[in-house]
Amino acid sequence: MSLFGALAVSPLLGGCSAETGEPDDGGGQVSEEELRSEEESFTPLEATDAELTRAKEPERTFDHELTLFAIPAPKLVSLSWKSPGGLARRTLINEGFGFSRAIGHVFVRVDCGAIAGKPATSRQVGQTSTGDEFRTMVLKEKAGLGVLFRTVPGALETEAELDATLKDRYASGRIGTIRYGISGEACHALLDYVKEYDKRDVEDEYGFVRPLYQEGSGCSAFGMSFLRLAGLMEPYMGQEWKFDVRIPMTLIGGTTNPGNEVSVARLFTLGRGWASPPSRTSA
Repeated sequence: MSLFGALAVSPLLGGCSAETGEPDDGGGQVSEEELRSEEESFTPLEATDAELTRAKEPERTFDHELTLFAIPAPKLVSLSWKSPGGLARRTLINEGFGFSRAIGHVFVRVDCGAIAGKPATSRQVGQTSTGDEFRTMVLKEKAGLGVLFRTVPGALETEAELDATLKDRYASGRIGTIRYGISGEACHALLDYVKEYDKRDVEDEYGFVRPLYQEGSGCSAFGMSFLRLAGLMEPYMGQEWKFDVRIPMTLIGGTTNPGNEVSVARLFTLGRGWASPPSRTSA
């Protein structure tokens, strides 16, 4: 049985729920207090000169390793999931400035020593999107936050592309890593997973979907799938690394909610919060 069939489990990043019963906010605009709150709550940490001097690729520690790399969104604006408006504004600004890794990024490196029947080998890989389909959805379709329900063409990044990212990020200090020592069998199984993922063209679909169900993947779900397959998931990851949000139907346009248009201007001035769960009434 393949890894997909034997270990088909949900990724850490679940899909967003749309709430149909949530009243519209009437296009209310964001207040200065809300903008200030966003800025204060998500102010990125500044790396010191001493930390930047020490920031370099760590030496290999284990015979068989899995390393998860996490890159934050650009420091000037960062990223906020506190509210629909906060998410939309910061994403649009980062994209508008043409920042690299405008919404952050996650990728992995698998370093395996030799075991019986298998030589030492490694793979550094991440999931990314290709093209400007999301931009078209927002600007022309006026899909609004409906883009979170859509997929676009994707691809696996090459080692050279990620090496360039690492060189830049180690220089700036804006990168986080978690390194795990794993068994040789688990390590080589992760490399087999990447081969199967590529063979089945799962990387062709990029979005908030589930890689272990062969639906495609975003970069973070792709990275987390390695932790799941290696049995490294811990409860705190679901509590601290995940955002569950309910997107109001009024903010979803395009093919996901035909007939509703959400302009860029409205995304910039959103002052409402996420939708609330539907009320439960006893029978």
